[in-house]
Amino acid sequence: MEMMDLQPEKKKPVLLHYMGMECYNTLCDLALPKEPEGLTYQEVVDKLTSHYEPRPLEMVELFKFWQRKQQEGETVAEYAKVLQKEARFCGFAEYLNKALRNQFVFGLQNKAMQTRLLEEKELTWEKATTLASAMEATQQGIGIVRHEAAAAEVKFVEKSQKPELKQKNYKPASLKCYRCGSDGHMANMCRHATTTCLKCKKVGHLQRVCRNNTKKKVNVVEEIHDSEEEEEESLKLNWNEILLTRKVLVKSIGTQSEEVKEKLMEKFPRVFEETVGRITNMQASLVLKQNARPVFLKSRTLPFALKELVETEINKLVQQGIWTKVNQSEWATPIVPVKKTGNKIRLCGDYKLTVNKHLLVDEHPLPTIEELFANMAGGKKFTKLDLAQAYLQMEVHPQSQEILTLNTHMGLFKPNRLMYGLFFKGKSVQYSKTYLECLFF
Repeated sequence: MEMMDLQPEKKKPVLLHYMGMECYNTLCDLALPKEPEGLTYQEVVDKLTSHYEPRPLEMVELFKFWQRKQQEGETVAEYAKVLQKEARFCGFAEYLNKALRNQFVFGLQNKAMQTRLLEEKELTWEKATTLASAMEATQQGIGIVRHEAAAAEVKFVEKSQKPELKQKNYKPASLKCYRCGSDGHMANMCRHATTTCLKCKKVGHLQRVCRNNTKKKVNVVEEIHDSEEEEEESLKLNWNEILLTRKVLVKSIGTQSEEVKEKLMEKFPRVFEETVGRITNMQASLVLKQNARPVFLKSRTLPFALKELVETEINKLVQQGIWTKVNQSEWATPIVPVKKTGNKIRLCGDYKLTVNKHLLVDEHPLPTIEELFANMAGGKKFTKLDLAQAYLQMEVHPQSQEILTLNTHMGLFKPNRLMYGLFFKGKSVQYSKTYLECLFF
C-alpha cells in the first residue's frame, strides 16, 4: 500500500480486491455480523492479523524465556541473540534490558565467566554481552596456544626417543616365549608348540598366556609336591636360590594358581569340558492324569534384542544333542527366554499352560535341617557345589519327550533332557538325590 502511494480511503478496496477468494471468505466469517465492506482498513488488518498471526500467550513465553540456558557448543553471541528473540512477546516493556541481563548471566554454561559477571558492579545488558564475548575470545585464543605447545612438545619427545631405542641391547635371557610365558628361549624352540590350550582350544600355547584368558590370578596359600624319589631341586626364596630335597614339605605363598589349574585341567580334561553333563543309568518319565488331552500353543514373538541370542542358544542345544528338530507334535509349549549375566540367555518352557496341570506328581518329603547336619557329622572339609544346568543333566524317557515339545520361531523342538519350567518332582529326582549322596565323605 505504501509503495502504491494510495490515499487512505482507497487502501481497503485495493486490499479486498487483491486478497483472494479464500482470504475474503475468512474475512467474511471474522467480520460477522458486519460485511467486510462495512469495516475500516485498520479493522480489516487487525482481524486478519489476529487470525493468521495470533499473539502468543504471555505466560508461556515467559516460561520459555526463564528456562532458556546456554546450550553445548553455543557461543555467547548466539545465546544473547536467542534471548532477545524469546523476549519479544514476554511483555517486559521498560524491564526488558534488566530481564535480558539477568537471564543471560544466570544461564551461562561457563562458571568462571558467570562468576566474573556476578562480581561486576552496575552491570548492564550491553556490558554483560561485551565482557562475556571478550572472555570467550580470550579462552579460545589460550586454548589454541596450549594445543600448539603440546603438539610441539610431543614432536620433541618423539625425536629424543629414537636414538635411545637404537642403543638398547637385548639379551637372549630377557626374551619371553609367547607359547608358555617362560624366559630364556624363543617360541620356535618351545616344547609346547603342539600343546592345545585349555581355554580357547587352539594349538600352540598354554592357558596361562592365552589372550582370551581374562580371569584374575588368586594367590596359592599352600602347594605340596609328593614324590617317591629323593632329588635335589632349586628354589628361589626371597630371590635367593637354595637347594632342597623333594621329600621336604615346602609351604610357600605365591601366584601359582594358573599353573595348578592347568595341571588339574590336563589331568581331568572331561571334568572341565564346556558341554552339559549327563546323569547315567536313569531317565525321567512323565505320568499324565487320566483323560489328559494334548495342548498345542503357538510360538511367541521375541524382542529384537533377544532374537539373535535365542537363535544362538537353540543352535547350541541342537548341536549338543539336548534338543531335536521335529516337524509335527500333538504337544507344543512356547519358550520363555530369561536374560542372564554375561550376555547369556536361558531358554525355559511355559509348561504351566500346557503340561504341568496334567502331571501326576509323586510327593517326597524334604529332609530337615537336623537330617542334613547329621549327614555332615564328622566332616572336616566342606564346599558348596552348584550343578551347572542341573535340569539339562537328566535325560527324558523317549515316550515322554513329545510331551515336552517346545514351539519357537525356528520351529518345533523335542527336548531330550528335562527343561526349565517343568514342575517335576517324581521318582527320578529322588533317585538323583540318592545318586549324588556319594559326595558326602
